[in-house]
Amino acid sequence: MDPFAGFEPAVGEIRALRTFRLGPGGALFPLFGSWAWTDGANRAVCGNQAGRDHDAPHPDCTCGFYAYGSVAATADYPQSKYVLAVVSCWGHVIAGTRGLRSAYGRIEGLWLASDVPDELAEQAADRYRSARLYRDRERMLTDFPLTDLDCYEPVAPNTPTHRWFWLLTTVAIVIGTLPSTWLNATLVGRSTWLVLLGLFLLGGLAFRARDAGSARRRIVCLSVVLWLLAPFMGTGGWFFLRLPVIQTVGLAAWHRLQSERSARRFPALIE
Repeated sequence: MDPFAGFEPAVGEIRALRTFRLGPGGALFPLFGSWAWTDGANRAVCGNQAGRDHDAPHPDCTCGFYAYGSVAATADYPQSKYVLAVVSCWGHVIAGTRGLRSAYGRIEGLWLASDVPDELAEQAADRYRSARLYRDRERMLTDFPLTDLDCYEPVAPNTPTHRWFWLLTTVAIVIGTLPSTWLNATLVGRSTWLVLLGLFLLGGLAFRARDAGSARRRIVCLSVVLWLLAPFMGTGGWFFLRLPVIQTVGLAAWHRLQSERSARRFPALIE
């Protein structure tokens, strides 16, 4: 089942979490949109494909209001460290393993971190009067408990499995820097190289780009495969395999840094 599609719960309003960009005047904007949410009910409209006539959300489209089923699931976006809202979702709802997409959404509780200026927080409270403003995130979650759907899967980014993944990635990077003559010199070297190559190749094929976390792990796996193959291609391995990997990692790091900086800007720059 996909993170935000696959299951249509037959229940009433569902409470879930969203993060926003806090714009001028305390307006709450989606992370990838320039239209602010309004106080009270908001209606989702599909804008992905011109000429497609259907109500949002649709099973064969990515439209609808996205919301997460847990705090851990919001960690893909740095904005969640500063702005988090409990939203009530209803109408046509399609749920998945990490959250849901809905036709309607209403902000019930709004948490703003202490980094958000008091004046901007007051403007947000005045703009969304039907929502309760919080500076204590846990208090908001206590007052507005999230709906626990059967389709949700636990999100635990710090599990031993994840730690093993990054440990193996580090080992593979070190092995990939060794000359091919060293790797071929012993049975241990050849076996280690083959096992790592096979593991990361399988990982690159297994991880589906269903969410930001899965997409990152898939890119890491495929990058490690190229890195491990580079020693056996001589000088060409540096230019055609390692250089693209280094550029990809650099761009990813730069993008993450920019996202972190953007998340800490109050009010957010809305274009």
